[in-house]
Amino acid sequence: MRKLLFLLLVAGMPSQLLAAGYLQNGERCVPGSTFEDDTGVCEPGCRCYYERENPEFGVCIAKCDAVGVEYAHFWVGYGSAAPGYAQRRCADCDIMEDCPPKTQYACTAGYYGTPSSPQTGCQLCPGVESDMGTVAGRSDKGDNADISKCYIYGGISGSDEVGNFTIQGNYEKCYW
Repeated sequence: MRKLLFLLLVAGMPSQLLAAGYLQNGERCVPGSTFEDDTGVCEPGCRCYYERENPEFGVCIAKCDAVGVEYAHFWVGYGSAAPGYAQRRCADCDIMEDCPPKTQYACTAGYYGTPSSPQTGCQLCPGVESDMGTVAGRSDKGDNADISKCYIYGGISGSDEVGNFTIQGNYEKCYW
């Protein structure tokens, strides 16, 4: 039964999740290995997730507390069905029986928020009207929980109901 659980965990993950860092080089990981080892090592931000009674091999899975831009590649977008949303599978500990894997949600680049599902909680970052048309707001995937993480690049001019404006900074990020 336990081997079946392990196989279902791995087989049940969509191929894009496996390619997003959950399996290092398509190989299973070796629990307790260090980054100096030459095989079976999970990348930073991942843990070797294994069965208690079959601890010799596991699968690399994201740590649930691995947040920030450096771990943005762990998040997989949903595509056109739910634009602006991403998900990942993660675990809070190394042993499967102690903590089942979780699905976490986040907003993709250009959006902000803290979604609890793939349909609610993400909003498009605001943009501005410039002399060259609408300039879309941006955000960095993995670091966009609130609107203060949205930005536009400086070096544009325009006007709104208040008057003319110029955003200084020539391609520097100007945050909301």
